[in-house]
Formats: sequence, C-alpha cells, structure tokens
Amino acid sequence: MTERKAAPAVLAALVLALPAAAAGDDWTRLSTPEIAAALTARSIVFDNGALQEFRADGTTSYDSGSGPVEGRWRVSDDEYCSVWLAAGEWTCFDVERSASGLDLRFTSTGGGISVGRYVDLE
Repeated sequence: MTERKAAPAVLAALVLALPAAAAGDDWTRLSTPEIAAALTARSIVFDNGALQEFRADGTTSYDSGSGPVEGRWRVSDDEYCSVWLAAGEWTCFDVERSASGLDLRFTSTGGGISVGRYVDLE
C-alpha cells in the first residue's frame, strides 16, 4: 500500500467520523456492489423517523410522516445516488455500514450525514 497525503476533504471526513469511533461503533465504507446488496429490496428508518424503501426495480419512496415521496435510486462509482421526482436532480452519497451491520450512514458531498437502521433486521 502506498502512502498518500490526506486531502482537506478526507481530513474533514475523519473529523466527522470521530464521534462514531469514540462511541465504539466502527464504520466501513461500501463499494458499488456492496451498496447495491445493502440497499436492494430493503427498508431503512432514519434518525428523524423517516422510512425509505429501496425497491429492486430502482424506484424508492421516502416517507417522513406526511406521505411518501417517490423517486429513483442507483449505485455508481462507489456511491448511492437518488433523484426525487419533485426535484429532478440526482444527489449522491458515500455509504458506510456499522460494525453491527444494522446501520447505514449516508454522507453527502457537502458533508451532511444521515444514519438509518434496517427495519427488517431489528
């Protein structure tokens, strides 16, 4: 393995990961096939209580309590990407899995983090 200098964005990501590491929960970044396997035909409840379903046909729905919003999802270049029919613009996220395998963490390119837990694995 070759040694590289850490870019500022990488350093920021490491700083954001410190609270999770301090809590004893290690996160592993997922690759394209791992993300597809982690999301296909699965349902996740996020920290804000919203439920997102990832259907095998590439459609998705997100319901935060005021009715579902429909969209599409795909995996590309080691990122999960979604587009909501009302927005029309694809947004992509890095995806990490917790050491327990029950939680997924989605990090946007802007650094926003959402954590969800599998509904069917509780």
